[in-house]
Amino acid sequence: GERTMPRRNQFSWSVSRMKEFDFCLRHYYWRRYGSWGGSGARASSEAHEAFVLKYVTSLSLHLGSIIHRTCARFWRDRQKGKSLSEQEAQRTTIRALYAGIGESERGGWQRRVSSGTHLFEHVYGGDLSEERLARARDWITRSLGGFYNLDLVQRARSTDQTLEVVSVEKREHFELAGTTVHVVMDLVVRGPDGEYVIWDWKSGDKKEANEFQGAVYALYGQRAWKVPVERLRMRIAYLQPQVVQELVLTPEVLTETQARIQASIGAMRARLRDVEENVAHVDDFPMTDDLTLCSRCVFRRLCGRQ
Repeated sequence: GERTMPRRNQFSWSVSRMKEFDFCLRHYYWRRYGSWGGSGARASSEAHEAFVLKYVTSLSLHLGSIIHRTCARFWRDRQKGKSLSEQEAQRTTIRALYAGIGESERGGWQRRVSSGTHLFEHVYGGDLSEERLARARDWITRSLGGFYNLDLVQRARSTDQTLEVVSVEKREHFELAGTTVHVVMDLVVRGPDGEYVIWDWKSGDKKEANEFQGAVYALYGQRAWKVPVERLRMRIAYLQPQVVQELVLTPEVLTETQARIQASIGAMRARLRDVEENVAHVDDFPMTDDLTLCSRCVFRRLCGRQ
């Protein structure tokens, strides 16, 4: 029935979409518009190329994603009454590191472009030396060490049953000014007092953008769980060096966050040829003047900026 209808490229908003738009307009165009339909048999070579490049990832992003996957597995296992040991977590993640590199090297990603691992370093050249991989293994060990060291994780591993897991890395959304806003929260727990705590793991450095992302999650929580801001907590756990940052959430912070999202939606929509149909034209999305950004951009081949 309806499944065979051609899917429309629908406009929506997320923190990652905002980051792409702010990074480079042409990058944003390739990722959100130029790659659309690029997997189909009738796709132009340019759309197909954009589609393939959209899923290229760097070794450091691959590291972040496999560490996240293991943290999510810890909580999903706990929900099934199983306990993932730190040693097993390290082993699984290091295995995933090499599996991803192997899939990228041997071209296995071609069979599953949108879910496989295709490394930037293999597309454009880059350091995959033994020394770099030794640093990557060390990064995994330290990040997971930080995760297992969190009070929250220690509590979850003890016999403490008061920790109620609401969701683990679940894709959620809410509506704002007629636009769907997407969020994926690493973990949500509810305490015995009915307080919701949203957790976000970061294996990288502290950034202001992470706080904004946390405030967007809180905005979702306030709407979805129908709770006042006083009953919401947002914690960012930087895994190495281990620091837990608690965001200050107030009605003012959420109002300001909402205004920032709306401004971002407005800027994105202003670039469209047809807002209703979400139609964009490449000429309205110029390439950045900052060539240092191109050095880490997956689409640089399409822009002739190798």
